[in-house]
Amino acid sequence: MNDENPVLPEWADRLRERYIAGASSLFVLHGNIHDLVQWKGGWVTLRQFLAGMLGRTKEIVCFYDVASGLQFADKEMEKPWRLGIDARRMWQGRAQLPEALPRDPYRLFPYVETFLSDVNARGAFVIEYAETVIPDGDVSFMGEQDRAMRVTLQRWSSDPEVLATDNIIVLITENLANLDRTVRSAPGLTPIEIPLPDEGSRKQFVEDVLEREGKVGMSAGRIAALTAGLNNFQLDSVVREARMKEAKLTPEAISRIKRQAIEQECFGLVEFVDSQHDFSVVGGMEEIKKSLKRVITSIKKGDRSRVPMGILIVGPMGTGKSFMMEAFANEVGMTTLKFKNFRDKWVGSTEGNLEKILNVVKALGNTLVIIDEGDRSIGGGGGGDNDGGVDSRVTARLKEFMSDTNNRGSILFAMMTNRPDKLDADMKRPGRFDLKMPFFPPQDDDARIAITRALLRKNKIKHRIDDYEGFCDHIQGMTGAEIEAILLTAINFAEDRGSATVQDEDLVAAADDFIPSRDQAMLKYMELLAVFECSSRSMLPPAYKAMNTAELNAELRLQQGRLLKP
Repeated sequence: MNDENPVLPEWADRLRERYIAGASSLFVLHGNIHDLVQWKGGWVTLRQFLAGMLGRTKEIVCFYDVASGLQFADKEMEKPWRLGIDARRMWQGRAQLPEALPRDPYRLFPYVETFLSDVNARGAFVIEYAETVIPDGDVSFMGEQDRAMRVTLQRWSSDPEVLATDNIIVLITENLANLDRTVRSAPGLTPIEIPLPDEGSRKQFVEDVLEREGKVGMSAGRIAALTAGLNNFQLDSVVREARMKEAKLTPEAISRIKRQAIEQECFGLVEFVDSQHDFSVVGGMEEIKKSLKRVITSIKKGDRSRVPMGILIVGPMGTGKSFMMEAFANEVGMTTLKFKNFRDKWVGSTEGNLEKILNVVKALGNTLVIIDEGDRSIGGGGGGDNDGGVDSRVTARLKEFMSDTNNRGSILFAMMTNRPDKLDADMKRPGRFDLKMPFFPPQDDDARIAITRALLRKNKIKHRIDDYEGFCDHIQGMTGAEIEAILLTAINFAEDRGSATVQDEDLVAAADDFIPSRDQAMLKYMELLAVFECSSRSMLPPAYKAMNTAELNAELRLQQGRLLKP
């Protein structure tokens, strides 16, 4: 690499091109900002990188954050900075700079603005942790200083006097959503995302680390292939930990470290799913399993065009939706993440949390993303004024991400809900959820027997059962979850007899003792919603296969009427 003309990362090259073209002089860098960046044959922090890159063409490069105040890339830069501002303020008939510069932006930024509007200046002003200077929020709840900062940054993005100079302003924040929305949507501002390193970049970084630290029993290419989703700081820690323990790196060790790093990075917003069961312990639902196996085959063959963008799993509670998707996760072999509660009470935090999750998902690739109770965690996108529009923004961002066809075959969303009617209608369309699978309580004795056998295997219940058909007479209309509860209760009845083996009489006694806690009208409504959303008649029970749209709508309206009755 030529140190006089170093190769820039793609995001930095875009910033340079936009600035040289005169398209923008105000930028916001967001995303993977707490990482190491390659610069002149080494790896440096983002601040060091910007000081070096901007310092090639700018005479003065200064940084600001609310804790440290104004700092210069080189101490020698402060004197010409002060002289330039003092000269301009003297010409304007204003007071000169104080010896000790104020630290708070409310008093400091007017001096900085004098510098930025000087046509003779060639400088760069970088605001780190910009969300602490201009946080997102409702203007009616802002104090005088917060409002002043909002106006100042908006003015810098559009003031002809500032734009006419050879100065550049760079804001840095991890989550773009945490910045004041009027500032980040200013026409003169260019947001630029710093992505997590791709495999090629990771390989290059690991090669440099291994050259410095020594070998760890695994090639740089292999380490890079196994560490998707990690940044360079985390990669450095992986190698250092292996060297410190004088141990060789293994795929298992990398998987463990990677999991810990990502869960820590996401602050508990996601969890990894390690399923211990496959389709062999899922009773019945043969058409559902057949459809999912077809998806698995397409993914493993790399036939991306046949992989759905997303899978919507609908049906009443207790019908095995979560259990089936855990088995699917085991069979498909993709890294599986489950959304946890990413909503926050603070303005902008929910959108920022979602953005962090999506960035990790995108960097990981080959990922199955499970969203449980989608109607509650995502919402219908129509929160209105009560939530400040959070619902609509979250739904819009998720829809945008899910409809990106570049993710087909590498990022698969699976959303579960028993109330698909509460989801945004546009989110459920093909292109986001191509495959919609309905789940129902077992519809016949064959299905009930298959589920009973599977649950006995899953829970490792010792049994000697001869009359499965007789047991089915006692569990008509019950869901898989209810059948499982009965089987577990049957163990107690067997122990009361002094036996460790569940027999027919124990099953019948447990079934007769069981009181299902449910609302029949609501369960029926959820069943009809599952039929309404289903994308293939082959997955429907016989009772619903022949039902046309008009009949289904009439039945739904009838059931809604029953629910509304006091």
